[in-house]
Amino acid sequence: DRGVFQYDPLNKIFTKKAAFSTNTGGPPVGSLIQANDGKMYGTTYNNGPIGGGVLYQFDPLTNIITTKVSFDGTNKGSQPSGKLLQATDGKLYGMTKYGGLNNKGVLFQYDAATNIFTKMVDFNGGNGALPVGGLIQASDGKIYGMTPEGGLFTYGVLFQYDITTNTLVKKLDFR
Repeated sequence: DRGVFQYDPLNKIFTKKAAFSTNTGGPPVGSLIQANDGKMYGTTYNNGPIGGGVLYQFDPLTNIITTKVSFDGTNKGSQPSGKLLQATDGKLYGMTKYGGLNNKGVLFQYDAATNIFTKMVDFNGGNGALPVGGLIQASDGKIYGMTPEGGLFTYGVLFQYDITTNTLVKKLDFR
């Protein structure tokens, strides 16, 4: 049964707070993050209105799941992978495994305050392909992630994304 759950470790009580529908997406991937607005955000690997997964918001006060972004393939990517990251600029960042201009995935940004989604990078093979896993923001302010495919040796890459200049730099080709 797919949904958002709450566990109270003190009383050992497990409670289903909300259920996913075909329209709100499923199955969820990664874990939820609580953003600065107090709401929780996550992604689903597929389903949703278009079928490529969704970025959703869960409001812990109302127990309502709201679809914020429907992944559509070329324009927004499809099949999000990994957990979202809220960077120091307050925006959420994540990746999709497929979609984008080359169908090799995208890195995206979502601004919860304005409800604006922006595709930041189309992976093309040379800069990585089919990203999975989460992103981290390091002490240098840059975001880092990996892909399991693409790059010089086709075994994936480690990349750095600069949120101030909107540039991706491949740091390492895996062998």
